[in-house]
Amino acid sequence: MYKVLEKKSLTPKAFIIEIEAPHLTKAGPGQFAVIQRTLESERIPLSILETTDKGAKFLVEVRGRSTLELEVRLNESREIAYVEGPAGVPFEVKNYGRVLLLSKNWGIAPIINVGRALSECGNKISAIHVGDTSENVYLINELESFSGSVRVFTEDGSVEEGNVQLAFRDYIDCAGKPDLVVCAGNNLDSSLVVDVCREEGISVVSMVNTYMLDTIGLCLVCRLLVNDEQKLACVDGPWFNGLEVNWDYLLARENLYEDEEKQALEKFLKQLEREKLRSRR
Repeated sequence: MYKVLEKKSLTPKAFIIEIEAPHLTKAGPGQFAVIQRTLESERIPLSILETTDKGAKFLVEVRGRSTLELEVRLNESREIAYVEGPAGVPFEVKNYGRVLLLSKNWGIAPIINVGRALSECGNKISAIHVGDTSENVYLINELESFSGSVRVFTEDGSVEEGNVQLAFRDYIDCAGKPDLVVCAGNNLDSSLVVDVCREEGISVVSMVNTYMLDTIGLCLVCRLLVNDEQKLACVDGPWFNGLEVNWDYLLARENLYEDEEKQALEKFLKQLEREKLRSRR
């Protein structure tokens, strides 16, 4: 079992956990880990926010059954059964020049992890973070600690209204084209960022999101197409040249288990309700 040294709530939809896992202490920028609360729980790939002297910290955004289970059960027991990693290929850190970091919701965690390393390498950093709502805006102070400028938007207008594509175009109009864009968040928004980069002739490195099982390249669940060649997000990624990714293929695979995910969440919510009723007796 692995100890959860800290669990800190950020908003009703997000929290940070620090896990004691010595094998994660030397993770490179942009790598991730896979955790299971119990050995029967779903394996959850989580981007590493930062490494510590005892393990690593992660941002967890509650999106479905497994992340909700993690939030609820860690309030009962600060232990996790399994932690695997560091996984994936580290981000290629070098001096690109002017770099724009673009994150959506939970994507701010890998963006901070990579952006800090790029800043230390001498890049001039600017950043844009977009949330669905103000509850998806967090860790802005950490982003500001190494970025020359940071702008925050929300799609519902609870902060400055805007989506990733509009925010990106506004940046280009005001500051000009960056030498590199680095984006992380959901695949749809990343694909919109890539569309602008393709139109404007801007290099872009994107984090892709896929289902994952074994994370060692055997199950093929995380496959995607890059330059019409099959790649695996777990061993070849999660960072790719965004202009070479077949985003339509990636987005189509996202919906494979949509019904099962809804059913799993509904079942767990009913289970929590039963537990709450029993506790009142």
